[in-house]
Amino acid sequence: MRRIIKTGIFIIIFLLSAIVTFILTDKEARETKVAMSKAVFPIISFNYGEKKVNYLHGYEEEKKLSNVRGPVIAADNAELSFNIQDGDMIINKVKYEIVSLDMKKTYDSGEVKNFTSGKSANNLKLNKLKLKDKNKEYGLVIELVSNDESIWYYSRVTASNSGCDKILKFAGDFSNAALAHDRIDGFDVSYYLESDVNSNNYNNSYGYVDIKSSYEMVKWGNLDVKLKNTPEYYISEINDYYVTIDMDFIVELNEKNYEVKEYYRVKYVNGTYYLLSYDRIMNSIYTNKTTSVSDKTIDLGVVNDDIDFRSNGTGTIVSFVQNASLYSYNSKNSTLYNVFSFSDSDDYEPREDCKDHSIKILSMDEVGNIDFVVSGYMNRGIHEGESGIAVYRFDIELNYVEERAFINSTKSYPLLKKSQGELLYLNNLGDLYIVFENTLYKISLYTEKIDVVMENINDDCYVVNSNEGLIAWHKSNSKYNETNIEVYDMESEKSYEINASDSQKIMAIGFIGSDFIYGTANDSDIITTAGGEVIFAMCQLDILNNSQNIKNYARPGAYITEALLNGEGINIKLSTKTPDGGYVEAATDSIVNSQNKDDENDTRATLSAYQDETLLSNKKIVLSQKPEKERISIETPKVISSVVTEINLEKKQDKEIYTTYKGKEALVSTASPAIAIKEAAINSGVVVDSKLNYIFKKGAKPNEAEVEDINLITNHSSSLGNCIAMILAQKHVDDSDVDELISQGKSGHDILSEKLNKKVYDLSGCDINTVLYFVNQGYPVMAMTDSSNVVLITAYTPYKVTILDPNKNQSYTLSMESADNTFKEVGNVFLAVL
Repeated sequence: MRRIIKTGIFIIIFLLSAIVTFILTDKEARETKVAMSKAVFPIISFNYGEKKVNYLHGYEEEKKLSNVRGPVIAADNAELSFNIQDGDMIINKVKYEIVSLDMKKTYDSGEVKNFTSGKSANNLKLNKLKLKDKNKEYGLVIELVSNDESIWYYSRVTASNSGCDKILKFAGDFSNAALAHDRIDGFDVSYYLESDVNSNNYNNSYGYVDIKSSYEMVKWGNLDVKLKNTPEYYISEINDYYVTIDMDFIVELNEKNYEVKEYYRVKYVNGTYYLLSYDRIMNSIYTNKTTSVSDKTIDLGVVNDDIDFRSNGTGTIVSFVQNASLYSYNSKNSTLYNVFSFSDSDDYEPREDCKDHSIKILSMDEVGNIDFVVSGYMNRGIHEGESGIAVYRFDIELNYVEERAFINSTKSYPLLKKSQGELLYLNNLGDLYIVFENTLYKISLYTEKIDVVMENINDDCYVVNSNEGLIAWHKSNSKYNETNIEVYDMESEKSYEINASDSQKIMAIGFIGSDFIYGTANDSDIITTAGGEVIFAMCQLDILNNSQNIKNYARPGAYITEALLNGEGINIKLSTKTPDGGYVEAATDSIVNSQNKDDENDTRATLSAYQDETLLSNKKIVLSQKPEKERISIETPKVISSVVTEINLEKKQDKEIYTTYKGKEALVSTASPAIAIKEAAINSGVVVDSKLNYIFKKGAKPNEAEVEDINLITNHSSSLGNCIAMILAQKHVDDSDVDELISQGKSGHDILSEKLNKKVYDLSGCDINTVLYFVNQGYPVMAMTDSSNVVLITAYTPYKVTILDPNKNQSYTLSMESADNTFKEVGNVFLAVL
């Protein structure tokens, strides 16, 4: 009997062991963990004269050109030459396609003939490419086939040269002459500059110089700067007016290495070069080898960008992002952790040194565990060739970094950076909050459950403070017609609402620390100008902390027409009403943030800036105490990626998005063409729509232009009605109901959009020189000269603009200066139909 019982117990134990083993094995199979592998995909470069240009990194799945854009290359004589290099996989075939930018048409396709199987190849030829329209950009897709896998590379290509080969040489000569302190025969750097003693960058720092800087600053003064590698060239624009080039290289100064980025916009006409835009940014390359801790200070060197930085409460552990890598330093044991980096060497070669990603620290606890995200192109590892947002956790005790989630994206890094919005926040419950493509998501990192908190939020209808985990949004998603705002705390996952009183509207302004600021305007004080611009004249600002009102601001007889947060408080623009119902600026004021006062008991490490004797702007971290050991230990944690379910948050975009590019960098991606165009005008960039059609190119207009088939009309009851009628008549559209539509309260923007079924661009905020680009394209520009009078701009020369003024029943010219002043006085309110 005992033997039977013992046998039965053995069988039960065996079965339980088998079940447990199965469960553990199954769990392990679903959560396979692998260390980050070395890069495998090759890169592609194009040959242009003696230079290799436009290095392309491959994607493991097909993309839309509109989500990548990429550089542009001129196919001289319908021919291209390119190279495959620095990969670690056997390529069997190389295919190509020439397509329209929307990828709906294929103009040419085939297989590269002079390629034999291998890991690399030079001078591969694409001959007799079918590029029929010289002034048109096409898409170039190159597919590398390795057994059953394919890798895709994307670029733009044009038949237009515009002296691109000569401009590439000019950029190289300019840079070399500056490095040689202008001692290259036959090249005078100073000849091309527009040095301005009144410019902020005239004689400020070698870390950032531009075309207005002094000659001494541009040619590196007396600094002994030496070129360390072969510069990388990236051509972003080729048109009839200029070529735009980014140039990246490494220099050595005082036995330290620096990353230098130069931007050129150059015009070449009849043997003469015109430098239209130039800037140079210099940043220290921070590595384990260059780490220096003196006394209580970690010197980060020359840093022009904002640094993401965290300190624990005692100021003994800090984490910071430098050169797209994440570091952590513990002064208790004098250990530097190279937490995360895609770079696997110090060779500064294009394959290894890809920085098409950014790192954001989400949180760091008292002992140094760090939650962080890596956004952009994944240069190596399990996600090599993908674009997305990887969520990681650094465990300081186990000394490894583990992936917790991966959000996949079809967009390249420049666009992904703009799509993910300002908000990334991880709370203590393991919920990741992210605004992605105008939707607020909550993603559980434990269950992978995805909740939509708020969707289709307009860019101008929400404000965030990522550090505090706070967001507020307009509940009806209307910027100027809102009666209800919700403020949400992502840590507690609780919210409160603010409601407007009768006959009033409210607007979210932003957060200062944990304080929320909003403004209130009476309905009667909110006006829409004839051009369609809304002036939200507020009677009061309120500051709340956790729903409790702690301060309000109002000035009798004045209206708050602008309230901007500046980090130190609020800058306020006060206006008064004019007799005709408009507003005119009367004064400025400010509210100082009381939360910014130094806490004497705060022992956290701090980040500060200083300038050294060589006019280089540096940053340093000041710890709360000296390291306990002088010698620094270096640790490189193992990066572990789990084979987790990839999260996809992307959805079809219904609204048009306008993206501003300066070189290869996307500055703005927005639904507002005016914001995008203004950004391009300031930064010498271009604006494209969702299909990569050009909307605006800074400086791409001739010296004079005139709109055709536009005639003066004066038979309507207002200048707005007459200007609308003139535009409709140019398009041969009936204008008989214009006055009735205006009487119904419709704006010029609304009427023109409805009747023409075309894109109407509100260009308010842009200056006169910017809007003249559209006159050159053949479109009259509607403009306001005061709070009620509307005119059309129809022509320009280098010194004058032509105005059609229905109120005066005449056409006349204004000097460029006079026109600029006239339009500026009423806020630069412009409207154009494309």
